[in-house]
Amino acid sequence: MEDEDFDMTNVPNFTSPQEEAEFWKKKALACRKGLDELKKDFEEYQEDSKTLEVELDTQIKLTEQKNKDLTACISRIQNDNENLRSRLEQMNAEHNARMAEWSAEVTSFRKTGDEINTYVRELEQKNDDLERANRAAAMSIEDFEVKLNLAIERNAFLESELDEKENLKSMVQRLKDETRDLRYELQFTKRQSDKVVDSNKLEATPPSTPPYNLAKTHQANLSTPTSSRMSPLSIVNDLLRKVGALETKLQTYHKKDEANIKKLGRSVDSKNHQNKAHKLPRGVSSPAVQEIIKT
Repeated sequence: MEDEDFDMTNVPNFTSPQEEAEFWKKKALACRKGLDELKKDFEEYQEDSKTLEVELDTQIKLTEQKNKDLTACISRIQNDNENLRSRLEQMNAEHNARMAEWSAEVTSFRKTGDEINTYVRELEQKNDDLERANRAAAMSIEDFEVKLNLAIERNAFLESELDEKENLKSMVQRLKDETRDLRYELQFTKRQSDKVVDSNKLEATPPSTPPYNLAKTHQANLSTPTSSRMSPLSIVNDLLRKVGALETKLQTYHKKDEANIKKLGRSVDSKNHQNKAHKLPRGVSSPAVQEIIKT
């Protein structure tokens, strides 16, 4: 309608100036009316545009704030992600190291378990050997006690003979002292008799009688100490023979004791050697050791 009013090509042919004036008045009024409407629309448009601009500014500000918040959140999330990634890598490294350490510990534990089992088997073997050796030692100790009792009895007999030997030695020493005293007395009497003979030679008496008397006195003086000398010497010789016989007996007894002790030691060593030779196979143990291991 407005386009038709403002279209200048559709101007009709006027018959009079009044008609043309009326026409152009109508056109002017229509244009003014359209202009007023346009102004009104423009003002409404401006108001709407201002309102929209304010709303858009508010939305832009809100959007920018949201963008800032989202950017900060993204940066924070990225930092957290980097921290978590580094922690994850560190935890993976620690986990791998711990797994390697645990694997090494498991290997060492298995090795230690094998060594303990081997050691237990060796202990069982040694325990069996010790039990056999203990039984053999008990038997050898019984034999040794019997032989020791016999040796003690023999030693008691030898001690009694030694006491007798000591008594004989003291008696021999006393007799030796007596013989020494008798020898000194004999020498003294001999010197006295020589002095008497020399004094008789100096006297002026008949030579037949004094030598006879002197010879008789000298023979009498010599006969007494000789008889007294022979009896202690014979006693001493007898005692010396007895002491020698006792010493030979003691030596023979000592030799027999040493031979018996050596024989007993060789028998004990041979029994221990036989016990060591007859060992059980590895892994076989006594029931007592197996019960201890189970507990």
